[in-house]
Parts: sequence; C-alpha cells; structure tokens
Amino acid sequence: MSAAPREGAGPGSPAEEKEAAAAAAPPGEAEEAPPPEPDYHDLYIRLQADFQNFRKRQHRERADTEARIVQGILAEILPIADDLERALESAGENEQALIEGLRLTLKRMQDALQRAGVEPVPGKGAPFDPNVHEAVSVTEDPGVPPNCVVEVLQ
Repeated sequence: MSAAPREGAGPGSPAEEKEAAAAAAPPGEAEEAPPPEPDYHDLYIRLQADFQNFRKRQHRERADTEARIVQGILAEILPIADDLERALESAGENEQALIEGLRLTLKRMQDALQRAGVEPVPGKGAPFDPNVHEAVSVTEDPGVPPNCVVEVLQ
C-alpha cells in the first residue's frame, strides 16, 4: 500500500519553508519586518488642524459667555433706566412724586448691585483704610475721631 503525501507537508511546502527560514535566521531577530515609520508630516498637519479647531471653539465659548454676561447686566439695568424715565415724566406734576421716584430708583439700583456682589464702602465716620479709601485731603474735624473719614466725595 502506498501512502500519498499530505498536502502542505512535503518538501517545498509553505510550512517547511517557514521552518527553514526560522532556522536560518539569527537568534533574537523577529520574523516580521519592522513597522513602517509614521508619516510625521501628516501627523503635524493633523495636530495643526486640531489646534485651530480648539482655538475656534474657545473663541466661540468666550463670545457666548460674554454675551450672557452682558445680557444679565442689561436685564438688571434697563428696568432702572425705565424707572428714571418715569420719575422725570412725573417731575412736572409733583415735586414729592419726583423725590419718591428717585428714592425707589436708587433702592432698585442698590439691590441690583448687591445681587451682583457689590458692597458699599464704609463712608463718613468710618476708620480710614488705605486699601479701601482714597484720601483727597486731610482735615481735622472736632466732631469726628482722628483717622476717620470726614466726607465722601464720590
């Protein structure tokens, strides 16, 4: 009985060629070729595009934030301007109504400033603090203790 050789197991088969190549290669060398070098120019171009997109996104976000801030400020100030217009319209009718309108407008403005985190600076009679106050002149007033604010100009 004669046996036929198996396919891929005879001399010159791909399996035998691999074994011969592995035996012929010096020890420590990989059978596969080294990976190709990356295309650095392509990587550079992609990095530039990513950075430009980042800058554009940051610019858009900053513009959106500024627009929201301005919108919030205007929402606080415009009603106060309306109150001043109404106070001026009522000025001819009654002086007392004008004074009351101005008081209400000032109160509304102070409330808006307080909501924005602005606090009033201590004024007349408060101890002078060079970190908070600006001295225009030095005056002695017998009714005010030394080193205290005598008058507020602005």
